[in-house]
Amino acid sequence: MKEVQERTILLHDGTTIPHGLVVWSTGIGPTKLLQSLPFPKNRVSRLLTDEFLRVPGTKNIYAAGDCATSEDENYPATAQVAQQEGKYLSYSFNHIARGKTPEPFRYKNLGMLAYIGDRRALADLPNVKGRGFATFLFWRSAYLTRLVSMKNKILVLFDWIKASIFGRDISSF
Repeated sequence: MKEVQERTILLHDGTTIPHGLVVWSTGIGPTKLLQSLPFPKNRVSRLLTDEFLRVPGTKNIYAAGDCATSEDENYPATAQVAQQEGKYLSYSFNHIARGKTPEPFRYKNLGMLAYIGDRRALADLPNVKGRGFATFLFWRSAYLTRLVSMKNKILVLFDWIKASIFGRDISSF
């Protein structure tokens, strides 16, 4: 991408793409574009946002996910935070479109699940702490429920079954 204008995006090969709403998805490190933006950032170049996920000093510029952090809170750069921010922005934009003022964003820590290998996992949830094989089964069930489409759920489930029977495929071509 070469340039983003009010209603179009200009690609490096000269193609112009018209747009209304742009949803920008980036990696976990600050890109050159992000670093070059003239907006307030923290010490690791994440855009600062107010309680409505708006970039301070702007009216209609919002930032969410790994590229942003709150001025008041230091949210972790995790999918859980980004997902809650995305849902909030959807709610917020709908309220704004109806002429209403949305409530501020409030992050709710749902806890942490982590696979640590050898069919073991860790759980650090508000009401449950655990580790081992039973936690691994819980982690897998939670993982499957977070997948959006039935197709992805079936593909992941079959991949797990295949890996348990034949082992992990580490070959490359």
